[in-house]
Amino acid sequence: AAVAALKRAAAEFSAGDGLAVGAATATPDSLLACFVESSVEVLAVAALADAPGAVACIALQVTGPLLQADSSPELRASCARLLAAVEALQGQLSGLLAAVAERARRCDEEERGEEGSRSL
Repeated sequence: AAVAALKRAAAEFSAGDGLAVGAATATPDSLLACFVESSVEVLAVAALADAPGAVACIALQVTGPLLQADSSPELRASCARLLAAVEALQGQLSGLLAAVAERARRCDEEERGEEGSRSL
């Protein structure tokens, strides 16, 4: 469902004020920035739910067409950074959640230790 929402957002962007209409007046870099800005929430959810699916969707519907219009090194780098960030988001969140869980576990152990010493 999350990747389907991302596909809809990419299709709307491509057909609407994004790639088709904006290509004549905006640079591909600015179009990429507009897509990310307008789709950041659905992009993040799709990346967390299905990172490979989200990467494939963005590559096929957004970065691929932009790179066909302009294959400058700057745009290639921006597209690569976006795809890498989407791919890495799930792992980064998992690492953060594991660290938070570990900190909570240690706090619980410390509280139990303090309660044990008070009862003595």
